[in-house]
Amino acid sequence: MSLQNLIINGGFESGTFTPWTPQNASVTNTASHSGFFSASLQGGAVVSYVSQIVPISAGNGFEFLLSLAKTSAAPSPDVQAQVTFLDSGFNSLATGLFLTIPASRIPAAANDTWLEVYQTTQVSPPGAAFAFILINTLPLAGTANVLVDDVALLNAVGGSDGSGTTGATGATGATGNTGSTGATGPTGSGATGATGATGNTGATGATGPTGAGTGTTGATGNTGATGATGPTGAGNGITGATGVTGAAGVTGATGATGSFSSAYISVFSTSAQTVTAGNPVAFNGVVVSSNLLFTGPSTITIITPGDYHFEFGVLLIGPVEAAYGVSATGRVRDNARFGMNIDNSSQQILTGQGISRFLAGDTITLRNIGTTDDSLNNNEDSVPVISAYFNLTKISP
Repeated sequence: MSLQNLIINGGFESGTFTPWTPQNASVTNTASHSGFFSASLQGGAVVSYVSQIVPISAGNGFEFLLSLAKTSAAPSPDVQAQVTFLDSGFNSLATGLFLTIPASRIPAAANDTWLEVYQTTQVSPPGAAFAFILINTLPLAGTANVLVDDVALLNAVGGSDGSGTTGATGATGATGNTGSTGATGPTGSGATGATGATGNTGATGATGPTGAGTGTTGATGNTGATGATGPTGAGNGITGATGVTGAAGVTGATGATGSFSSAYISVFSTSAQTVTAGNPVAFNGVVVSSNLLFTGPSTITIITPGDYHFEFGVLLIGPVEAAYGVSATGRVRDNARFGMNIDNSSQQILTGQGISRFLAGDTITLRNIGTTDDSLNNNEDSVPVISAYFNLTKISP
């Protein structure tokens, strides 16, 4: 059995992101877990990520690995890693892995220490054809950049259950050396007489002395019955040396590049606000936007249809029972409802994320879907922070 890494360029050793999709990220050679390069996710009050879609088969579990470090002594943002299973039409089927790595666990690269993450996914469901891998930071002002390296999604190939696909047979190696020849047995003797009629087989007589010469060979008699098989010899001959490995076959031509129109947006609020029940969250800032229209204070309009990854967070003041969801043209998506119960006066951030398909012209809002009004704060430890954020990223046509 062998392990196959389905991630391409997981160590970023090409010096580029291909075939990763990055946002607020860069390839750097200032520090690495192995090799020479790693990916740097920008810290601070922005969402940074790298993502990749790889082909898989249904009914498989996978091992997920990555290594993390921060670039300075400043605190690290929290980091999230997830594996989502998609069908052949890039529709979401199930979450294979969702992991949040707290900032306190991420060491500084200057100390030559890295956090090595190892997790196993759920088994891919029937109809699964792709896995969407996403590694992202959660925005927090004043935080350091995060280095990502040695990302792997491992699949067992060629196990005893026959699940692995057999590769093509290599060319036959050169023939090994011939084993040693066994000793020659003693030569029989006696003059050859004329062949008579075949009679019953008599008992074997003692071997006579060797005659003066070989007589004329008689006609071949009928073949006698096959005797019983003798005992197996004492051991096998010496195995010949392994032949030279055959040359690799010619690589096939690269397929045609598909077309994909990217779209993404990241909005946030720096203001404290009260979000009344049933109403949307208001935003007063746009970090980055492409092929999506933001109409303040709350509405994002879809321009190109497709599957989108959404992510949001609101900083709640307790005590409160709160529920928030992503609404598309007035309807809250079933997989975009998230809630939290804070039973004291502390502040906590309610986050949610997932994948949903939106149509051109859909108007997207982040709404208070609960029955109570909620207060969102913009100050933590006497430092101004964002009270809410909302990100949309198109991941497939």
